[in-house]
Amino acid sequence: MNIENGQYIAGEFLGVKTLDKANADRSKTWQEIYFGISIPVSNGYNGQSATIDIRLSKDAIQMGEHNKVDNLVGNFVLVPVNVMARAYQDKAYVTNYFDNRRRIIQPNEAKLQKVS
Repeated sequence: MNIENGQYIAGEFLGVKTLDKANADRSKTWQEIYFGISIPVSNGYNGQSATIDIRLSKDAIQMGEHNKVDNLVGNFVLVPVNVMARAYQDKAYVTNYFDNRRRIIQPNEAKLQKVS
């Protein structure tokens, strides 16, 4: 497994989600595409998990990254992300963007079990 420097979100790959968006007067429309990752909730109920959305940039969409992940659904993966944090009207917002300069890693679970 070759992990490059940077931040990753580790969890079960849920798939791809597409949302149709529009500005306030509906004069401009676009699509946002996300990868979904399920992570267990610490101190949660047995089997409880949270879903993390990872947004694809325009470049990642143009490169067709969302079409290359069908074989990952249901598997444990490490997804490279760039985190963008910002504040607007006294609220904090965080968006995880897919880092298409690095690849999604699917670790060999047999090797992971031997290490622990």
